[in-house]
Amino acid sequence: MSYNDHIFEQFAKVYFLGQCIRFHRAEFLDVFVNHIPEGVAHFGKRLVSYCQSSTASPVHLAFADGSAATCDVLVGADGIKSSIRAQLYSAAAKMHEDPSLLRYIHPVWTGTIAYRGLIPVQDIPRGKDGSVHRTVVAPMMYCGKNKHVVSYSISQGDIVNVVTFASELEKHGQIYSGEWVTECEQRELLDCYRGWEPEVEQLLKCIKKPSRWAIHHLRPLPFYHKDNIVLIGDAVCSCLPFTTKNSDIS
Repeated sequence: MSYNDHIFEQFAKVYFLGQCIRFHRAEFLDVFVNHIPEGVAHFGKRLVSYCQSSTASPVHLAFADGSAATCDVLVGADGIKSSIRAQLYSAAAKMHEDPSLLRYIHPVWTGTIAYRGLIPVQDIPRGKDGSVHRTVVAPMMYCGKNKHVVSYSISQGDIVNVVTFASELEKHGQIYSGEWVTECEQRELLDCYRGWEPEVEQLLKCIKKPSRWAIHHLRPLPFYHKDNIVLIGDAVCSCLPFTTKNSDIS
């Protein structure tokens, strides 16, 4: 049997000891925002730099909008393009006269492209017997060679989140010259998964305006903190978001 032969069969069914809860991240965060005192959280901020005169002094923060703040401990959860990580490792490279530390500042392209889309459940055609697509009631993963598709419902079952991954392993470590995240034509997505099982194609045809994501990760960092400055989440972790994991590390 050749690789090109199509085999559409279920090879595993996973049962969790606890219940698998799916939710929209923005809705999840809104629960916290709506239950914390006013002024505790500030949004729409992008940290540009930090400085401190000594480890015993406060850390001074400078934001892109021109505002400033101080803190006793700086916890950097500012994403894979972390400005805190960049400054922390630039300072370490200078202090230790070790330019090799600079390689940990920039993320590395994995050679993987992800396509994402949200589909209102009512837009997904029902079966001839009136049944809903099975991803509406159970999370699904469809696997192929160097590609897979993950789908599951969120927002109390009103929306289906679809994320697909297509990897060209030989391109790992190459420079990705385009925008990391951008919209693309539906045809690009459909062509990438042409010939997959009908229920996958049915989902992808419902994504009218997919987005394309160049998946990057980090080299394993030699250290995560320096005195009262620490990195967490995507600013430090080199995990990849397969099965949509790693979105909850922070």
